[in-house]
Amino acid sequence: MKDKNPYLAQEAVMTPNDICDFKRKWLMASYYQVFIHTDMRNRTKDWLKLNVPKHLHDVKTFTNVDEDCVRFENGKHFDQFATWYKESR
Repeated sequence: MKDKNPYLAQEAVMTPNDICDFKRKWLMASYYQVFIHTDMRNRTKDWLKLNVPKHLHDVKTFTNVDEDCVRFENGKHFDQFATWYKESR
């Protein structure tokens, strides 16, 4: 069965404009979000680079005092991140 959305494939090549357009669509609909401490920002970004494709996550810095927000397009990546974050704190 062919996947309806070609951008969900890990091996899909996306231009920066494609990434921006794809993110805009799921950020306007629904997403999963978690708040992290700013001290964990660099470690979080390193983990995201290794584990989640660029077009399936979004990081907003300083959403509150000492707090950043990480948003995910799907629950699978959110659950994986939440598990890693809990273990690494």
